[in-house]
Amino acid sequence: MKELVNRLVTDITRAWQVDETLKGGQWRVVSLTLPCASTPALDSVLEWNTGVQAVYSAEPVTRMERVGLGAAAVVQGFGSDAMGVVRTEMNAARLPSGSTWFGGFAFDPTIEPRGIWQGWPHAMWFVPKLLLVRAFDSDVVRVSYIDKAGQTVEDITASLKGMLRPAASTHMSEIRFDASTTLESNDVIHDEETWAAVVNRALVDIRAGRMDKVVLGRQARMTVTATLSDSLSRLRNAYETSHVFAMHWNGVWMLGASPEELVRAGGGAITVDCLAGTTARGIDAETDRQLAKALLTSEKNRSEHGAVVRFVTERLRLVANELEWPDVPTIKQLANVQHLYTPVRGRLQNGKQLLDAAALLHPTPAVGGTPRADALTFIREHEGWPRGFYAGGFGLIDGTGNGLVNVALRTAAVRFPEARLFAGCGIVDGSRPADEWLETEMKLKPMRMALQ
Repeated sequence: MKELVNRLVTDITRAWQVDETLKGGQWRVVSLTLPCASTPALDSVLEWNTGVQAVYSAEPVTRMERVGLGAAAVVQGFGSDAMGVVRTEMNAARLPSGSTWFGGFAFDPTIEPRGIWQGWPHAMWFVPKLLLVRAFDSDVVRVSYIDKAGQTVEDITASLKGMLRPAASTHMSEIRFDASTTLESNDVIHDEETWAAVVNRALVDIRAGRMDKVVLGRQARMTVTATLSDSLSRLRNAYETSHVFAMHWNGVWMLGASPEELVRAGGGAITVDCLAGTTARGIDAETDRQLAKALLTSEKNRSEHGAVVRFVTERLRLVANELEWPDVPTIKQLANVQHLYTPVRGRLQNGKQLLDAAALLHPTPAVGGTPRADALTFIREHEGWPRGFYAGGFGLIDGTGNGLVNVALRTAAVRFPEARLFAGCGIVDGSRPADEWLETEMKLKPMRMALQ
C-alpha cells in the first residue's frame, strides 16, 4: 500500500510539472492510468483517522470502484431547502469537464444534526481533488487530480502527502483510543422494552386512522476494532449486489451497503427501486423458497410494498414520462434478508435532472411512511434520536448529470473508535413489536460483523 501511495505522489507531481492540460484557466487536471495487477484494494488508501474529505464507492450495476480524497469544490445546504441550495450551487459551479460529485443528504432537514452527526450539514456534495477509479476485475486504475492553476509542484506534493499520509503511515496498532472521543448524547438507544413501547404507540395511531404506515428506526452502539479497509471489504463480500459506500466529513465516516436505489439517471433514462416488505433468508434453498413464497403472498407485506410503488409512480410523473413497471413484485435477496422488489423505469422530462427526482421522491414510504406528513411528525415526536444521513441519500453524479442516489440504508456512523449502527422497519396494522425487533437485528448483523 505504501508503494501505491508513493507511486501516486511521484506520477501525479511529474505529470503536473509537464502537463499543460487546461493551463491558463481556473483549474488544472492531471489524468493518468496505473497498472494494478499487484496493487492492493483501492480502499487501502483510506483510514479512519483521515483529516480530509473522503469517499468510497463500489457500485455493482456499473461494476465500478471509486476512491476520492480532498475537495476541489464543496457545496452545503442547511434547513428545509438544503437540497435545493446544493442543486443550484452544483449547477453554477465551474469545474473541469468530467468532474464527479459525491455526496448526500439527511433524512429530515428540519432536525438539527446532533450526537454522532454533530457538525454535518443537511446536504453536502463535493468533487474530490484526487479520484481513483477501477472497474471490477480490471488491472488498470484511472487517476484524476484536480487543483487550482498556478499551484507549484511543491504545492501539489504537499497536498497529496497531506491527503495520503495517514494511509501510508498508520496501522491499527498505532491508533490510540482517546477517551475524549466518547460521544455524550441524550439520544435514545432502544432496548426491546422501549422499542416495543414506540411500536405500540405507532399501532395506536395506525388503528385510529391517523396514519397507515410509519417506518421506525433504532440505533445501536459499538466500539470499532476493524480497519476501514477491512470493514469495506467485509461489506462488499456480504452485500455483493448492494452499493457499498463510505463518506468522511468533519471527523465522522458514514458507511453503508444500500440495496435500494432512490433514483438512477443515464442518457435521459431514469430508474427507481421500490423495495418494501421483508423476511429472513433460509438456512437452505428450500427454506429460502418457502420464506420468499410467504413474503409474496403476505397481505401485510404486499400492502406495504404497493404503497411504495404508488407513491413513487405518482411523484415521478412530475419529472418523467413513459413510466413503466411490472404489476407483480419479485424477490430481491440479500445476504441476510429478502425483500419485495419492483423496478420503475421512465424518461426524464426536458430540463429535469437526477436531483430533481431525488428531491421529489425522498423520503419514500419505505423509509418514512404514509401519509408522509403524518408519519414524519410521528418519527420526530416519538423515535427519540436524530437519524442524520441514515435513511437519507448517498450518491454520485458525473459532469453530464448521469449518476445515482441510493437510499442510505444498512448504515453506520463512525467517529473512531465509537460507532452508531442503524436499522429500521415498516410498522403497519398487524405488526408485532417482537417481530420488528428481530427484523432490525437481522439488518444490523452484517454491519456489526464488518466493524469488529
